[in-house]
Amino acid sequence: MRKSVPIEVVVHYPKTKEGWDELGKRVATAHANYVIEKIDRLNCPTWQKLELLQAVINTTKGTYKPKEHQKPGWQPSR
Repeated sequence: MRKSVPIEVVVHYPKTKEGWDELGKRVATAHANYVIEKIDRLNCPTWQKLELLQAVINTTKGTYKPKEHQKPGWQPSR
């Protein structure tokens, strides 16, 4: 694997609590949009995408409980 030349990045961090709060919200929004986009691009039925999205939401809230049974007729992809 070819190594690239290191680059310098200048970061200007927020100087106020409000600025840090806003940065946190923007990072959370970007992360959520990324997760939603990745789930949306999966090659599976909509109901599975919705269940996965709900599992992600429940996991972040600390309330996730794995299901014991899958939807009727569901077959794992091979």
